[in-house]
Amino acid sequence: MLQFLQTNWYFWVIPLLLIVGIPIIARRRRTRREWEEMSQRKRRDEALNEALRNPHLERDNSGPERPMAISWEDRAVNEKKKRDNSPLVELVLLSEYSHRKYVYRLDQPIRIGSGVDNQMELHWEGVAPRHCEIFLNQEKPCVRSLMGAETCLIRGKASAPVGSGGVYLNNGDYIRLGAAEVQFRMLKG
Repeated sequence: MLQFLQTNWYFWVIPLLLIVGIPIIARRRRTRREWEEMSQRKRRDEALNEALRNPHLERDNSGPERPMAISWEDRAVNEKKKRDNSPLVELVLLSEYSHRKYVYRLDQPIRIGSGVDNQMELHWEGVAPRHCEIFLNQEKPCVRSLMGAETCLIRGKASAPVGSGGVYLNNGDYIRLGAAEVQFRMLKG
């Protein structure tokens, strides 16, 4: 038996290498993927901060590693460079193929819906003409449904329906309007 193991060493060495090597390779891949995600978030945050500092600066957004385009609402950028203390809100429209970002000032309510009179127009299935609005209540951001539309707030793994009274929002909350999903973030103004 000992002679068989000595002559056929690869029968026991190769499975041993596989048992030890596969977890090491998987751990390396996972840490590399986490590092790439962190560096992508850092580049995105730096690009967003630069866009907030210089909103009218022309940028070359070509190339796969470039940040996503930001659509500015007219009231979000103060052309006279006056100090405006109203908070900035970033709304990210999540879809299967892309993420579209919108930045607003929260000095007035932000209406979301499929109608043309809304600040954020969503022409998705199940989105009412005036679906919901985001507003400040005692210096805290809130969302409320309009016209009896079904709006759902998703925080972590929990979800709750939003009524006409409103629900307070936290950074990173998701708002589901029909088939559309919007992520809410407060930005430092």
